[in-house]
Amino acid sequence: MSKIKILPEFVSNQIAAGEVVERPAAVVKELVENSLDAGATKITVRFSAGGKNLIAVEDNGIGMSRVDAELSIIRHATSKITSVEDIQIVDTFGFRGEAMPAIASVSRFLMRTNDQSGEAGTEILVHSGKVQYVRECGLVAGTLVEITGLLHNLPARRQFLKSDETETMHIIRVMRAFALAEREVKFELFKDDKLLFCSPTGDSWSHRVSKLYGEFYGEWLFDFNHHSGNISLDGALLNPSCINVNKSEIICFVNKRQVLSQTLNRAIRDAYAGFLPNWQSQVAFISLNFPKNTIDVNVHPQKREIRFKNEQMVRDLVRKAIYKAIDSFLLSKSVVSPGILRSEKSTDSNLAIVPVARTKFGWNRPRDVFQLPLRQTHIAGLDNLNTGQLASSEDLKLVFIGTVFGQFAIFESMDGLWALNIKAAARRVFFEQFIHKQVNDEPQRLLLPKIISLPSVADKILCKAMDLFLQYGVIMEKFGKNLCRIDAVPSWLDEMMAEKLLLDVLAGLGDENAVSMAMDGEWFAKLASTCVNMKNYDEMKNIMKLIKSLLSSNNYIIDPLGNITLVEISLNELKNKFGLIKSTISL
Repeated sequence: MSKIKILPEFVSNQIAAGEVVERPAAVVKELVENSLDAGATKITVRFSAGGKNLIAVEDNGIGMSRVDAELSIIRHATSKITSVEDIQIVDTFGFRGEAMPAIASVSRFLMRTNDQSGEAGTEILVHSGKVQYVRECGLVAGTLVEITGLLHNLPARRQFLKSDETETMHIIRVMRAFALAEREVKFELFKDDKLLFCSPTGDSWSHRVSKLYGEFYGEWLFDFNHHSGNISLDGALLNPSCINVNKSEIICFVNKRQVLSQTLNRAIRDAYAGFLPNWQSQVAFISLNFPKNTIDVNVHPQKREIRFKNEQMVRDLVRKAIYKAIDSFLLSKSVVSPGILRSEKSTDSNLAIVPVARTKFGWNRPRDVFQLPLRQTHIAGLDNLNTGQLASSEDLKLVFIGTVFGQFAIFESMDGLWALNIKAAARRVFFEQFIHKQVNDEPQRLLLPKIISLPSVADKILCKAMDLFLQYGVIMEKFGKNLCRIDAVPSWLDEMMAEKLLLDVLAGLGDENAVSMAMDGEWFAKLASTCVNMKNYDEMKNIMKLIKSLLSSNNYIIDPLGNITLVEISLNELKNKFGLIKSTISL
């Protein structure tokens, strides 16, 4: 007797329901996608008890005839595809023909639909997978699906659902995403007959996000768009001047389908590196349009994940597009970094620094001070880095005080103290000069060549590293098995850090994702900035030169690794620490 048996359709539908009906929000998602595929321009969703007791989705789409309505609740019946080739170019949300019968097998499923043919509509009732009746109804146009008692016949599954409040939040999250991506469709969401939201009007991404996710997003985001051949990107990105944002929200759409993609998430993180501190939450809402034959949407049971035909191309394109959008936004708004607004580009020629001599009793203050002759320049403290307020039109004046702990340079301003992280500032200055080809990469011969022991790496990777180093003034060659010899380094590279840089580069080149990034110089510049020769900043005059160069760079509050370079401690903050500001309490 055979041990292998073909399962009854009712059992197979319930197995499919385990994939489709993860939670009530997944049912909402499947039904709304059907409405969108039907060309609906208005979709209303109602639910109660977090979707456990009721989910109702009504649309004004093309509807179905009686024959199609009866077929729609049969597994693997679909109007979306007819052949294997169609899967490769599918442009609808659904195509497998599994969702409707799977949902109907674990609920009380009522559907009313009319295809606008002038005939009566069709009403179908299915209870736990069994058709109770099919009859005519008076629906004018479109489709209405009501789901009650979700998972009532699977109590073991139902008990794993979360609280009503949690399931409600998941439904709201799903509907927000639809309302954000589908601008031409009006969405309404009701909980227990109470309107939760109605999709906003307007084409601005930041406006729609602020209406759907919270008004505060309107202060954080800016819109962007990018076109490259037959690929386009648009959306809303976090303004880097808002570095006290405590929310993390990255939502990606591909051909209007919300997806989870490590490729896209990594591209966004890489694009923001150097604009935001390491600890800063990232916020991005991006929509990408790709040719249908370049993506595979049939890789996840709920179609939440997709696969790109060329993952590396997509990652590089998105990273560069977002990086360019952020950089252009900062320049167009005269925002150079968190909390800093300026009206023009500064250069070394219009900055003047006068050193301050130290005496037994402290520092002498000369009449001439370090002046930054920029109008409307402001640097806020960490607590106010997202205020974006402009200072008065007077020139900002700084007096150099000295260095502490060998790590920080202290300056006095009219409103308090500035603290400069010397190493982070050096990294930012080097990074900017490197990518603009302003560093001196003339090789300088070492008195004694440096022998470096290497991990087991392929000769191909080592050759790539040697070619890359040679471009930037590092002369090296193989010196036996798992050994190499460095004969010359440029002045910017600390001789003692050469080994670290080489090992970092080898590790990176071992990752195919980093190879193309290395070609544009930014990847190597970020690694090289960690190996800057700090001996160049031992003297006071070099620290003064450093801050002049830093303030002349595009994004001088953050180094390439995301560390803050410059902060302000206000005079009021200092007075408060010493108890010189008395609080008044009114009774």
